[in-house]
Amino acid sequence: MTGLSRRDLLRLAAGLVALGASVPLRRGEADELPCHLRPNHCGEWEALAHYIDTVILPIPDGNPPPLIPGNPESFAEFRRPFPRVPVWNPPGPQRVGIQAGHWRYDQSPDELKNNRLNPGTSGGGKAEWEVNLDVCERVVARLEELGYVVDLLDGTVPIRYRAHVFLSVHADGDVTGTLRGYKVASSRFSATPEADQALCTALWEEYGAATGLTPQPNQVSNRMTGYYAFNARRYQHAIAPGVPHAIIEMAFLTNAQDREFLFRQPNRVASGIVNGLRRYLESIEPSPPAPLRQFLGELGP
Repeated sequence: MTGLSRRDLLRLAAGLVALGASVPLRRGEADELPCHLRPNHCGEWEALAHYIDTVILPIPDGNPPPLIPGNPESFAEFRRPFPRVPVWNPPGPQRVGIQAGHWRYDQSPDELKNNRLNPGTSGGGKAEWEVNLDVCERVVARLEELGYVVDLLDGTVPIRYRAHVFLSVHADGDVTGTLRGYKVASSRFSATPEADQALCTALWEEYGAATGLTPQPNQVSNRMTGYYAFNARRYQHAIAPGVPHAIIEMAFLTNAQDREFLFRQPNRVASGIVNGLRRYLESIEPSPPAPLRQFLGELGP
């Protein structure tokens, strides 16, 4: 890319922190690499990204401690909220990340090695990832028709992934086969809780209206609010702090009625998701022209 180099941006961000100053930043050209390698954004927003990734919440080393009861430090981080940062909202076409839960689970990196043993739930002769992927492909196609830039992601999120919104799509499971309905949640340690709440509200309402399924807010689990792809403090392969995000459990694959709906009405399921995402994206205010300088000004000298 042209304009400021990555090293220059990092030095500039560090200098701003030390001086408490407001220094003009040159706007670089849009990065031509695909989003899986580096998100597409201008120089001002790249400066903010580097500041977050190196000062506010540095990218982890890829070797998280085991999540076991005898290691309380690894669990304590799930109770600590991230430092507040600006909502990721660079100018230009809005980018949407759609994750098909458990897709390519067996290809997870070492820091997510436990995921290699988790294909998700199953029902009706299908693995969860198959159902998730089918719906996600429909969602992606519809969003692209509406003019959004969309990334279809598997179970491993690119390192410090950034987009205007990120949604992880799943189907639920229950050993009794009796539970029904859908659930939506965002992370309990979010850096942008208001934006996440607005996204979740849009999804709760639009998904329910499109599908007629029953919302189950009392069934939202710790696995949803502590979802690994939200935890940029612990994992490299997670969305960046500041990215509005949610996870949806579309219905119970283990329930005969829910499963019948998922199998026979995937377009309605996809429409509910698209409607919720679109409602949120259309509500976003215009982005600030200099997000890093504005953020540093809010922090003070």
